[in-house]
Amino acid sequence: VVAAWLAVVDPWETIEPWCSTPIDGDAVKRLLASHGCRLHVVLSDNDKYTPDYIANGAAWRERFGAEKAVIVPERAHFGGKKQLAVLDMARSMVQGSVAPPVDTPQKEAGRPALS
Repeated sequence: VVAAWLAVVDPWETIEPWCSTPIDGDAVKRLLASHGCRLHVVLSDNDKYTPDYIANGAAWRERFGAEKAVIVPERAHFGGKKQLAVLDMARSMVQGSVAPPVDTPQKEAGRPALS
């Protein structure tokens, strides 16, 4: 999942339904497992709408069984112009060879590591 989020700072009206509709995490896990799918999430470490990327990655692992939370550093909100690294990440995930710019178990420039 690219730009995965479960909560947004100051949600605006058009995304409010996405913020307030409950998601059955166990059903998501069962669906992924039934199709043999693995869940990885791709996050930015400085998106103004989802600034707590550590908690966001942890929530995806806990609620939906994400195997990995990958950080693409300094990419802000993924709708911006500097997104070739994000596109490359998504392409490699689809092709089955995830080679992230920053793998979250590593620690980058004093930031806490995700795993």
